[in-house]
Amino acid sequence: MTCIKIRHTSTQEYKIIIQPGLLDKCAKLIIEEVPSNQYFLLTVPPLKKLYLANIQNQFKNLGVKLNSKIIKDGEKSKALSTVEGIINYLLAKGANRDSVLIAFGGGVVGDVGGFTASIYMRGIKYIQFATSLIAQVDSSIGGKTGVNSRYGKNLIGSFYQPTIVLIDPNLLITLPETEYHNGLAEVVKYALLDKQIFNLLSRNVKKIIQRDSQSLTKLIIKCCKLKSKIVSADLFDKNIRAVLNLGHTVGHALEKATDYKYFKHGEAIGWGLITACIIAKNRNLITNIDYNRLMYLIKAFNFLKPLPKIDINELLNIMSLDKKKLQLDYTFILPIGIGKVEIFNDVSENEIRRALKEI
Repeated sequence: MTCIKIRHTSTQEYKIIIQPGLLDKCAKLIIEEVPSNQYFLLTVPPLKKLYLANIQNQFKNLGVKLNSKIIKDGEKSKALSTVEGIINYLLAKGANRDSVLIAFGGGVVGDVGGFTASIYMRGIKYIQFATSLIAQVDSSIGGKTGVNSRYGKNLIGSFYQPTIVLIDPNLLITLPETEYHNGLAEVVKYALLDKQIFNLLSRNVKKIIQRDSQSLTKLIIKCCKLKSKIVSADLFDKNIRAVLNLGHTVGHALEKATDYKYFKHGEAIGWGLITACIIAKNRNLITNIDYNRLMYLIKAFNFLKPLPKIDINELLNIMSLDKKKLQLDYTFILPIGIGKVEIFNDVSENEIRRALKEI
């Protein structure tokens, strides 16, 4: 078992627990770490079918009832209407301020569950139990919660830290291929941020594609340690934490421009990573050798989906509403070497147009 601690105030911290096989003993761990007399589990239909009976039986054997609320799978569930439905369920079941909400799922379940917990009775405890690769390496950590608006992605939300994060890499075995590739884009993002992760990923492309448990566990631990370090230094995303948005400015715009129907999150972020690399190359921030190495790694995991025909003006309009945009020019995180990035607040519209046209 690997335990990573993340500090979110001067006196408070929470654990990220990573262990293959954790699911089969999760109830005992949850009750010990986050004691309560009321637990509510939020999940989606595929995970209900695979794992809910196991988890419920564990709680039952310990004499504790576990209530469950199922929401629709997919990005469309990141909506205020979903949050309202969960809140009504909690109220109907008598959930109080001492209740605990367990977000058992990927990024969508974690975002929606965390946001609901942050506003239900002005805040109840919640647990991130990450089941997808994208959640295990990224979205379950750091306390960013929220839902989408018709104007853009994650524009409604809060910073609200989980009480604990649970990660069982073995759950990735049952993850559909498209969802696994979805998460690989975020893994590659971390490789562009950190040379050690870049080298680990470059040396183990085949093993990671094959979902080798040992390789995946090492990779997840490294990604979690990096994110924990960055988040602890910038809890509310005011400065250094912005590097975690590498690839997301264009990626989020692509998701919105296609109404969240064509791209998985990681597929869109992959194109965002490529855009950032092209802008960096055009600015002479990276050598051709490093550019080729970065592009090879992005393409090696086959998570890119063909770009549909999208009006560049529409993308730019969407990006102008992005919460990361602070001025007339655009804020981009750009690579300046292998495992090195910097934040640039002066990326012009013309530079973005040029990069998108190159793509």
